[in-house]
Amino acid sequence: MRNAKLKEMRIEIAAAILIFLLSPLPAFSKPSQADLDKANALLYTLDPEFYPFVGAKLKSGKDMAVWHEFYARSGFGRGAVSIDKFHFENARAAARLEPANGHILTTYALILAYKKKTAVAQQLIDRVLKSMPNDARAHAAQALIAVDRGDLDFANSEMELAVQLNNKDPEVNSIAYQFYRKTINPKMALATLDRWVKVRPKDIFALRNRADFYRVDEKYAKSIADCKAALAINPHYDDARVVLIHALIEMKDYAGVIRESNKLLGKDKMSVPFAHTWERRGDAYSALKDYRKAIGDYSNVIKIFNSDHGDTKYDASTVHLDSYQQQIYLRSWLARCNMYGKIGDVAAALKYIDSLLAVRPTEAGAVFLRARINSENGKYDAALKDIDRLIASDPDVAEWYRLKAQIYRKMKKEAEALKTEKTLKNLERFGAR
Repeated sequence: MRNAKLKEMRIEIAAAILIFLLSPLPAFSKPSQADLDKANALLYTLDPEFYPFVGAKLKSGKDMAVWHEFYARSGFGRGAVSIDKFHFENARAAARLEPANGHILTTYALILAYKKKTAVAQQLIDRVLKSMPNDARAHAAQALIAVDRGDLDFANSEMELAVQLNNKDPEVNSIAYQFYRKTINPKMALATLDRWVKVRPKDIFALRNRADFYRVDEKYAKSIADCKAALAINPHYDDARVVLIHALIEMKDYAGVIRESNKLLGKDKMSVPFAHTWERRGDAYSALKDYRKAIGDYSNVIKIFNSDHGDTKYDASTVHLDSYQQQIYLRSWLARCNMYGKIGDVAAALKYIDSLLAVRPTEAGAVFLRARINSENGKYDAALKDIDRLIASDPDVAEWYRLKAQIYRKMKKEAEALKTEKTLKNLERFGAR
């Protein structure tokens, strides 16, 4: 009886296996063209709907590789600076799901290249170009990798080929722009940006990048125009507004700086990416002589970077910040000290300068500011002591001697002032800083 049942079960299992083997394999659906077009449109305008749209597609469990790649590609707008763990993990997930998909492998290789993982990136591009020798994105990625290897001639030829193959692909143009920035070729960088904007006039990455190029090139009116065009497409595009704020402050449009900063900082942006905006608004308030508001903004920068989120003590741990962040922190600390001096709170100004010097005892900007504040408040001996300290450490800075001469005149020591000015003239003749 038992043997008969076992035999019956084996027959049933064999029949089920046979039915399975003879059945057609399940078809793996691909996204509809309408979904792909919508995702691309949302991506290139950074529409707030982009992440929920792609997220919903991922939750459906279909076409996972494609949607992971969309998430990965959302970091390409500004090159290496905008690539983070989120983009890397999605690119890797897409590549694992579809390891033979050349487009996905190129996306993964680009992110690896931006993160300086050039050996692995090269292996992936070699695989792609073997099966897709005329893929423009792959050749552009190859150019980027070759630059990091130091093979500039090959890199330039690969980038030229990529542009010849497809000069309308926004990602080819994005990579080309990063490439020409890296190779310090501003003429080709601008030509790339102009082409990118021409073929995709509503691509806010293109507009933002060209705006930043114009800002660095001191063409502030053009920078502002591109920022406004990007923000007209997507008013929530914070990167474009940040570039706009930087351009406005260079134009000395301080009211504009405050207006645009308010749009960002009204969102409770007490985080590192917005530290520079707090500083810029503080600079604008300072220029308008609204010193107390400037103090508030500089204090917010300090709170963002301080490990305890306080603002009363210069934080020694900030030496571990990257150089860009350290400069924002240091400038804001010194600017706040200066503002306290402007409102007549000399005690606070000197206290905070001393706090900084306890951590960075050779910081010339702090020593000079202390000398100037002491000079303005009749503490001439203390001011001269600091100036002499600065001159001993670096005797080629003209500003030290100018302040020293001013201090002597306040002390009614005209002979010493003239002697100092004579030293300054000799210094300037041979190249003072």
